Amino acid sequence: LMFMESGSRPHSFSPMKALPLVGPMRQQRMRTVVVFPAPFGPMKPKTSPSETSRLRLSTATVPLNVLVSSSVRIMTDMTKAATWIKWCRTAKVEITHPHSSLGTCMSLELIIIGGGPAGLAAGIYAIRAGIEAIVIEKAMAGGQILISPVIENYPGEKSIAGMDLAQRMREHAAEYVPIHELEEVLEAKKEGDTFHVKTSKDSYEVPALILATGATHKKLGAPGEAEFTGKGVSYCATCDGFFFKEKDAVVVGGGNTAAIEAIYLQNLGVRTKLIHRRPRLRAEKAYQDDLERLDVEKILESKVVEIKGTDKVESVLIENVDTGEREDVPVEAVFVSIGLIPQNEIAKALGAELRDDGYVKVDDFQRTSVKGMYAAGDIAGGARQIVTSCAQGAQAALASTEVLGKQYPF
Repeated sequence: LMFMESGSRPHSFSPMKALPLVGPMRQQRMRTVVVFPAPFGPMKPKTSPSETSRLRLSTATVPLNVLVSSSVRIMTDMTKAATWIKWCRTAKVEITHPHSSLGTCMSLELIIIGGGPAGLAAGIYAIRAGIEAIVIEKAMAGGQILISPVIENYPGEKSIAGMDLAQRMREHAAEYVPIHELEEVLEAKKEGDTFHVKTSKDSYEVPALILATGATHKKLGAPGEAEFTGKGVSYCATCDGFFFKEKDAVVVGGGNTAAIEAIYLQNLGVRTKLIHRRPRLRAEKAYQDDLERLDVEKILESKVVEIKGTDKVESVLIENVDTGEREDVPVEAVFVSIGLIPQNEIAKALGAELRDDGYVKVDDFQRTSVKGMYAAGDIAGGARQIVTSCAQGAQAALASTEVLGKQYPF
């Protein structure tokens, strides 16, 4: 389906002419390409719409195209297409900007900082609520679950690798919201009712902000930890466990993550011991049962006081917290899983009130102490589970409507 105007001027075309036609075609799952007019010459697609779901048009003006099927997508290289972009948002079209910033071609209302489960869920709910939003992620979208060996407590997935779940979440969110990966927030400040966000790639001004910055791994603080990081000390069994097959390793920690990593390593063929400073593990009973079944040795009421070696890890010195007795345990790898530290630098810069443990203080609707700023996921503390992070992201996105002049859903 092609729409062409004889005037050959972009503003002479009314996007609303296409809207009544696109809706029924989407309902019938028809594969359809809508080509908008360019001011100079015909537009020639580089690839066949039957071969790709994203069609980029080779023209130097403002080419837009829409592939209509179970989802609608659009790609543009130019920046002055506000009218068409507005129409495409009405039709629930995903907008991707390969060479230009989204901030330069449309009026943003919400920036979501962090592309983990909370941030991705917030992006989905924001767009569906009619909010112009983007997700900014300094690394790759997915968050902590990218390094989770296996996840068994997310509803709908009996057992799934963390990386697979992260990919599914990212693909789902990308159907709605632009995700800016490898873009780090360098500075954030608020002037009046506007948040000014400077990143490694662009600058933005928005009336609302969601912090989904998550948390990072807590360090042991033991001598040798920093020296041997990458030489036997690791914070990710999924990333590095393979290198220690048929070798001795310890996992330090007593929560779910530590138990999962120990189970993963033992199944991989790594001879694994679990060290925890308390008399009992904090992990769920299901994981503790797996540890017993796999015969993972547990060293309880003990802490690592030093990591030893020359060019790489060779042993750990552990100390019984009750008796003070010390023992040198030969190992080639130390996997640290003792908790998380909230990444609260942006929250601090914006003056948000923090809890005593460093997590951002929020109310039941994920509001922070700064008007227009919300926090969701691990940065807000609490259970710090994937399912709760998703729920908090959705809650934060919907709550942001109160400062954006949208219909408030609560």
